[in-house]
Parts: sequence; structure tokens; C-alpha cells
Amino acid sequence: MITSNLNDYLTRKGITPSRLEKDLKVSNGSISGAILHDRSIGSKVVEKILLKFPQLNANWLFTGIGEMELNIDQSGLLNERIISKGEDVNLINEVVSFFGLGSKRELIELFERINEKKAIANQNIMAMKMERLETLMGTLVVDMNELKEEKQRKK
Repeated sequence: MITSNLNDYLTRKGITPSRLEKDLKVSNGSISGAILHDRSIGSKVVEKILLKFPQLNANWLFTGIGEMELNIDQSGLLNERIISKGEDVNLINEVVSFFGLGSKRELIELFERINEKKAIANQNIMAMKMERLETLMGTLVVDMNELKEEKQRKK
């Protein structure tokens, strides 16, 4: 299920599995081979995928249920809700088994690590946007002052 859904997602994004392997700095074949031969993907690789694509709906990736992508504000909330409320024990057991995790607790910890890293990434994105906005505002002020001076010189 995960490999098929991941392949669909990558196709939609126009990214080849081998390109993603290079981007994530994971072993050749860890994604492309898994997709090609319908093998499992390690939890560390899935973690890297979800961090690279914070809008990717982990619930959809694991089950095919729901939308392929979340809006950025929802990322992390759905994953937490699925695990914490135990809405589908079979799904949780399947995911624990698929990733070779020792327990549901390890799965929860995996999602917590992903969500923490997404939160940090979102904060960094926001800080970069704010920095860019400050730069643009500074440029705008300079441009406005230059226009004002030019207008005064013409008088």
C-alpha cells in the first residue's frame, strides 16, 4: 500500500524515485527498489519522506484513505489523531509490523519525531518569509524615499 501510494505521489509531483533517493541521501534502491518490487520501506526513509513533503498526508500514504495532501496547517495533526485515539487498531498493528517496529509506542515516537521536525521546518520557513518581507519592506521604503526626493527636485 505505502509503496503504491508513494509512487502515485511522486508521479503527481514529477519526481522519480531515484531522484528522491538522491535528495534524501538514502541508499540507491531503498525507494525505487521498494516501489518496483513492492517491498517495505524502512521507517527512517519514510520519516525523511514525510519531512521532505510536510503536506503529504501520512494517513493517505499508509492506508490510501483521505486526501493525498494536507494543507500545511493540518500536517502533523492527523498523524497524531490516528495514533492517540486508536481509531484503527488493525491499521496501527499493520504499520508497526510493516516498519518492523517493536511496539505501538515506537510508532508514536516516530510520529512525534516527524511532527517535531515538521514544526521546526515550518518555523524556519516562517522565519525566512519574515526575513524576506522585512527586506522587501526596506526596499519599498528606500524606493518611496527616492521617489519623494525626485518629486521634490522636479519642483
